[in-house]
Amino acid sequence: MLITSPDQITPEWLTDKLRDGGYLPYFRVNDVRTIDTHRSPTATLYTLRIRYSDAGVARKMPESMILKVYKAGYANADKEVTFYNRILPAMRERYGDTDLFVVEGYDAYYDVGEDQSHILIEGMPKTFKKHFEPTPPTKRHMTQIVDVLAKMHAYWWNDARLGDTIGLAMTEDRINKALDQQREVYERFVSDGTIVMQPRQREILELVAGKMPSKRKQRLLEREQVTIIHSNLIPDNFLYSHHACRLLDWKDWLFGYGMYDVAHLLPFSWDH
Repeated sequence: MLITSPDQITPEWLTDKLRDGGYLPYFRVNDVRTIDTHRSPTATLYTLRIRYSDAGVARKMPESMILKVYKAGYANADKEVTFYNRILPAMRERYGDTDLFVVEGYDAYYDVGEDQSHILIEGMPKTFKKHFEPTPPTKRHMTQIVDVLAKMHAYWWNDARLGDTIGLAMTEDRINKALDQQREVYERFVSDGTIVMQPRQREILELVAGKMPSKRKQRLLEREQVTIIHSNLIPDNFLYSHHACRLLDWKDWLFGYGMYDVAHLLPFSWDH
């Protein structure tokens, strides 16, 4: 069922959903209230406060959840649904109770007719926060980030489902469109003028922006040495506590080369 309003998430509905998922075998949800609303260009996010019938449940279940309702017609409306309904469960079967450092998802649905989707995910735990400081993450956090990426990349490495039943097959046209978009982003970055590049830096970027070696393109088309990647590892998509991290926002996942995720981390997360 597509959910477009937090009013649709009643205590009874959420209790049934958590029972079906094995998250709440005993007791029940007593109350669900909207405490915050945030609108982005792609979705509306509702923060929900959750109260349970037993205080002990709150120590295992989140005290808040986030309902993310994508705008109708958004190009990636179905992708985060696929991540929570198929990609993450497949990995949990392999890795069991190992912490995958991914925010938990409780419900995800894409309505083909409406071309719209929603996901219901774990809210920000009290012990976690976003990393807004100008300093990079700690060595421990970087180890956790690379660890979860390694698990993701290893599990889906050359998986026959990629481009078949999970994700769209790569075509020459899709690759060229992606490269055109990359070039447009680069040109906006240059014209913005916020960051002043050295001539050599500009020269290198001019050579690579919007381009791809022919052998690499061929490997994508033939699905060789590819895996699932997050592809948008900006600082806003991480939560940190003293002992752990969590990755957010899986709407941009795709299949490609694992080195892309690592390369994405370099400018944002490693001190130069």
